[in-house]
Amino acid sequence: MSAPKRRVVLTDDARDDLASIALFGLPVWGEAAVDAYHSEISEVLSSLVRFPRMGHRTDELPAGVFAFSVAQHVIYYRFDNDAIYVLRIVHNRMDSAGHLGIR
Repeated sequence: MSAPKRRVVLTDDARDDLASIALFGLPVWGEAAVDAYHSEISEVLSSLVRFPRMGHRTDELPAGVFAFSVAQHVIYYRFDNDAIYVLRIVHNRMDSAGHLGIR
């Protein structure tokens, strides 16, 4: 029996995070670097689809939320048999608790 085929679902916040990464990165590193960074994030998301427990849990995260680091960002997500639900993609220097609304 094969593993369930999941899809990636980006929340509006996660889409905004990706747009912010591009807006910040373009003038600093250029289009090629931003494209490469987005590709790296996409590759990680593809891996999470296949291996959703690759991320880690901490006591600070709400139940069912996992975190996975990619370069300078952390992907926060939930998953079920149907999808990986990307909640946020937050720079590792940012207040992730505030961005996840868990104060």
